[in-house]
Amino acid sequence: MIGFYLLSAAIPVLLVWSLWWLRRWRNFRVYFWSNFIWALLYLTILGFFGSQFFEQDPYGLKKIALIFFALLTHAVGSFIFALLFRFKYAAQWEPTEKS
Repeated sequence: MIGFYLLSAAIPVLLVWSLWWLRRWRNFRVYFWSNFIWALLYLTILGFFGSQFFEQDPYGLKKIALIFFALLTHAVGSFIFALLFRFKYAAQWEPTEKS
């Protein structure tokens, strides 16, 4: 049960941390809104049309777990992209703000 709570807490932490790392990127707004739209799109699809995935799910717990892991996958993917951007590609590109 502690693992579930840690994973639940990791979702917003990873998303905020990745957004913080990418805040000075010139394409940040496009990145933010495209991720937001993708998250809404698959959450809507899984939330409203996800009942065909499972044969028996009387309480909807499998659907909730699927939505939870979709959010977790999205957060981890966003964090990996921000990590690569921050430590590998950011040194090659010019920042938008000159210091």
